Amino acid sequence: MAALLVLFCFLAGACGGSHEKPPFLRAALESYPGNLDPRLATDAYAYDVIETLYNGLVKPSAAGGYEPDLAEKIEPETPLRWRILLREGVRFHHGKILSASDVLCTYRSILDPGLGSPAKASFEALEGIEILGERELRLRLVRPAAAFFETITLPILPCDLLRSGHDFSEKPVGTGFLRFVEARSPLYIQLERFSEYFRGETSIPGVRFVHIPDATTRVLSLLRGEIDLSVNNVSPAYVERLGREKHLRIATSPGTNFTYVGFNLRDPVLKGIRVRRAIAHAIHREEIVKYRLKGLADLADALFPAGHWAHASGVRRYEYDPALAEKLLDEAGYPRPADGGPRLSLSYKTSQNKDRLRMIEVIRRRLEEVGVHIEIQPYEFGTFLEQIKRGDFQLYSLTWVGVSDPDFYYDVFHSAQIPENGGRNRGRYSNPRADTLLEAGRAELDPARRATIYREFQGLLAEDLPCLPLWHERNVAVMGERVEGFELNPLASYRALEKNRLREEPR
Repeated sequence: MAALLVLFCFLAGACGGSHEKPPFLRAALESYPGNLDPRLATDAYAYDVIETLYNGLVKPSAAGGYEPDLAEKIEPETPLRWRILLREGVRFHHGKILSASDVLCTYRSILDPGLGSPAKASFEALEGIEILGERELRLRLVRPAAAFFETITLPILPCDLLRSGHDFSEKPVGTGFLRFVEARSPLYIQLERFSEYFRGETSIPGVRFVHIPDATTRVLSLLRGEIDLSVNNVSPAYVERLGREKHLRIATSPGTNFTYVGFNLRDPVLKGIRVRRAIAHAIHREEIVKYRLKGLADLADALFPAGHWAHASGVRRYEYDPALAEKLLDEAGYPRPADGGPRLSLSYKTSQNKDRLRMIEVIRRRLEEVGVHIEIQPYEFGTFLEQIKRGDFQLYSLTWVGVSDPDFYYDVFHSAQIPENGGRNRGRYSNPRADTLLEAGRAELDPARRATIYREFQGLLAEDLPCLPLWHERNVAVMGERVEGFELNPLASYRALEKNRLREEPR
């Protein structure tokens, strides 16, 4: 808190700088995107940019469910046949008009084993694609797939560039309301307004996504008017104080972003359920939410928050109970040594994000109170993520962003979806009953029966504890005086910039 006071005292009278503003909106990114090819992207920072550059056949709705995007109409002829009519006159950034062949080429490229797309698993139900006309196609499925709408949110790429071997990670080409100009890694990504966007030209001349990895620097940039928009990357410790600045505005909304502790279930220590449960009972989540997150989060017991149609109430919860944690460690064969040393030692990997490090420091102190020594190992985000994919960890923390359909559970918990197979089961969780439920859930079309399946799965997950739910972060946007019309919805999507305005004169 002292450092915070010093920061604001130092900047008193220096806020809302009068330097000339550029003719584009400046949005802060905490980490530089790993890959702007939507078939290969795996990090939330890449998706922040991707969703402004591309469109899928459908898109998530802020109210839940999905709505048409590039598709004008989707008609299920049978549970295994979907007829799709594309919008007329949609243009890619390089000038080509969207056609059914672009959908065919995009989906075929994802299914190509040589590409190694992490999205490949979600297309396993796709048997084939029939081109019925310039704007019309039929998708054939091998089995009913309740979550296939989630699958077809994946952006469509132009067939001519796919066939020519174009590198979409270096120069993205989509149909979005913004088009790619340049990337200066690791400094910024410059986008400009796409004048031929099918929904009509946006009012914003362009957007520069600026990489500002340091939390304090992001705050300074907002105070000085060097950044116009920051979404979910300002420390909760600063939010209330920033809201008092006349040239800044704060918006909040309930969030779906899910933060958790991941366990390596192949680790000799952590494969024991008693150890995992002991860790869960030793972590005081409430104090972190109250004091570190300043109340800008809600405790989680599953991936989806209360109110989501697939959320299961009444599953096993792990309340703060250090006495029970010590008892479980005793039962697991890790008694307190006579010399007062730790029962066991574990490494905890994370990014270099300062807020994340402070949060894990609180977790470390609580774990050490029950005899579990923690070595915190921070890495640059890309390096950190690669280590987690390889299984090179014992404990780690990450946040799942923008998840709307419970079929996501298949990708992160089915035993076949380990990273070596292109999936995201990073903890290497394996339970035959869990696999059966996940396979049934993605094949069941009746919403009520589907909800029942996923609620049973969540109960099983709470018992097996392959990861520990921490909280759902509330969305927080900090906006400068140039920003008008930005709507912060539960998805915290940068697609809201499509309807945004950029005010050139101060209020």
